[in-house]
Amino acid sequence: MENTKISQKKGFARLLEIAGEKRYMLFVSGIFSAANAVLMLIPYLASFFILEEILENYDHFSDINKEFITKWGLYAIGSIVFGMIAAYAAFLISHFAAYRILFNIRLRLSEHIGKLSLGFLDKNSTGSIKKTLQDNVEKIENFVAHNIPDMIISLVTTIVMLGIMFYLNVILSLVFLALMSIAFLVMSLPMFGKKAQVLVKGYYDSLEEINSQSIEYVNGMPTVKIFGKDIFSFEKFLKSINRFRELTLNYTDRFQNSYTIFKILSFSVLSIIVPIGVFMYFNGYDDKEFIFSFLFFAILTPAISSPLARLLFLASGLRDLNEGVERIDKIFKYSPMKEPQNPKIPNSYEVEFKNVSFSYKDDGNYALRNVSFKSSGTTALVGPSGGGKSTILNLIARFYDIKEGGISIGGINIMDIPSNKLMEMVSFVFQDSFLFFDSVFENIKIANPNASAEEIYRASKLAQCHDFISELPNGYDTLIGEGGVYLSGGEAQRVCLARALLKNSPILILDEASSFADAYNESQIQKALQEIAKDRLVFVIAHRLYLIKEANQILVFEKGEIKERGTHQFLMDQKGLYFKMYEASLETANYNFSNKGGSK
Repeated sequence: MENTKISQKKGFARLLEIAGEKRYMLFVSGIFSAANAVLMLIPYLASFFILEEILENYDHFSDINKEFITKWGLYAIGSIVFGMIAAYAAFLISHFAAYRILFNIRLRLSEHIGKLSLGFLDKNSTGSIKKTLQDNVEKIENFVAHNIPDMIISLVTTIVMLGIMFYLNVILSLVFLALMSIAFLVMSLPMFGKKAQVLVKGYYDSLEEINSQSIEYVNGMPTVKIFGKDIFSFEKFLKSINRFRELTLNYTDRFQNSYTIFKILSFSVLSIIVPIGVFMYFNGYDDKEFIFSFLFFAILTPAISSPLARLLFLASGLRDLNEGVERIDKIFKYSPMKEPQNPKIPNSYEVEFKNVSFSYKDDGNYALRNVSFKSSGTTALVGPSGGGKSTILNLIARFYDIKEGGISIGGINIMDIPSNKLMEMVSFVFQDSFLFFDSVFENIKIANPNASAEEIYRASKLAQCHDFISELPNGYDTLIGEGGVYLSGGEAQRVCLARALLKNSPILILDEASSFADAYNESQIQKALQEIAKDRLVFVIAHRLYLIKEANQILVFEKGEIKERGTHQFLMDQKGLYFKMYEASLETANYNFSNKGGSK
């Protein structure tokens, strides 16, 4: 669901809004930048006044006012020193503001994403989210830290110098302004037109696509190596790379002619101003005042061309900023899951589904249809893949909100339970275990930051992972991942189980919690789970059905519906779907490869 209350501001105005309390620092940086621009013009004025004094007395050098020259020389040196100090202050403040703004934006984005339903990930690829959090936010840093001071310096320099130029000679100023306007127009049309906006959007879309496909490619690297494939076997990845190349080349081709004209006009202004000035001199403008004005133009025209050109390219940075801010706002537009107006906390933890139907997308394809059941001790969810088992677990934790039916814990609808309290009630162990690049100790402790070392060791022993952790190079202080050790799938799963146990929630959700364990550790984990289930409500998905024989209740799902329910013995007596699945499970467990047809 999208939030219609998001700000309608765009580009730099929206950036100031996102910046929050740090935006005042941008204004302070702007003041120092403007001061730098004015101070750095003084050496040009000093050069002009000194040259004017020398030329006025070129035939009598003894009449030159040395004090005047010395004074303006000192002004030039002082302005350079103070100008550099002002620039240092401007960029120091802008960098500090940029890093604080980046920190706040990334923090807000992360917190916002954490409050969204998993449906958000269904609509946005991991690559696009990563690019927004990393690359698009990083562009804001570059714009705030560098482009804003540069833009103010260039803008103030241009305005002050144009004012001086028009004060000295209107005709030469108009010629200069006309030439620069033509140069800007030639470059601006392809850079800021509608087609350019389409190209910029396509460029960013292409980068997001490459991010997504590259993650998929890296994750699929084992398959690539096993089957001897190369990048060309990943058709989507290859297409995204080719598309990005074509976009980049088209983008470059679009600007090459206009950029060439722009460079010629903007950096060759003096070659046009000089002939016009000479023509004016021989046609009535031969007085001393015009000569000195013309001399000033000769000195300052090259100086003003540079900041004018820089303004154009800084404006293109503003265009990129606008695109990046829009993509950040695209995430903020998704509304967090609604918190209850009148929150309630259950006194007991029985889970009940009442006529629940659920679809991940509003396309009429239901993952669950009219599902009703009550929890009892350990509830096992079994059935063919795609039957709706994982959906049940997702809905208990309110990873998604339902539209039909109701789900309650302790008789209270989970929609009326605050999300933070609901998360305290539920612990998870998923099939795909996730561990942080940190020590084993900290990976377990994250479930309960206030836990003592003894509590962590107790949870590890219960999860059957204490022994192998103790044998690691640094025991519980061993780093996991880069720079440390990599655990096997079964070991990682048991560490995650210890983490879930340390949380000590009344509801424990296990999605194939022993899928990567060997036969011995699988039996140990099952013993541990039997102990855990004595004082917890447990939901478990298991494809090896012989592991859930002792469950208080077994729900058999097929195509989003509960086809059978009961204890193991009851379902076996029914000779239905569960019976067939259990027999097949036993055959798989006892299957031995024969050497028939093989080498002897």
